[in-house]
Amino acid sequence: MRASVILLDKTGQFIVLIKRIKPDKTYLVFPGGGIEAGETPRQAALRELSEELAIQVPSEAIRAEMQQQDGWLFLIQSQESVGPLAIHGEEAERSTPKNQYLPHWISLEEMAELSIFPEIDREWLARQLN
Repeated sequence: MRASVILLDKTGQFIVLIKRIKPDKTYLVFPGGGIEAGETPRQAALRELSEELAIQVPSEAIRAEMQQQDGWLFLIQSQESVGPLAIHGEEAERSTPKNQYLPHWISLEEMAELSIFPEIDREWLARQLN
C-alpha cells in the first residue's frame, strides 16, 4: 500500500509534482511511497513528504483523504510558498542521470492538462478544492 500527497502551496493555486525520468520512460507522480509496518496511511503521507522534499506539515494541514485501489491519497495545504524544491532522502541517493527525481510546483490549471501516474479521481479533487 502507498500513501501519496497532493501538496498545495499556501495560496492553494499550485501543487507539487515529481517528474521521474528513467531510460525507458518519463512520467509525473505525486510525492509519496510505501506505508511501513505499524504506520497509518496518514503518518506515511507526512513522513514521505518530509523525507522526499524536506517539507514538514502538521497533521492538521490534511484537508481531505481518499482511499484508492493502490493506497491512500491525501490533500495537504502547506504554508510553503512557490519556490525552489529539492529531492532529499532515499530518492536523492538513488538519483542518477538515468534515474532522475525532479520536483516542480505546477499550477492547478496546468495540472488539468497533464497525465499523472497513478491516475487520480479528478472530480474528487475538484470538489475538495472548492
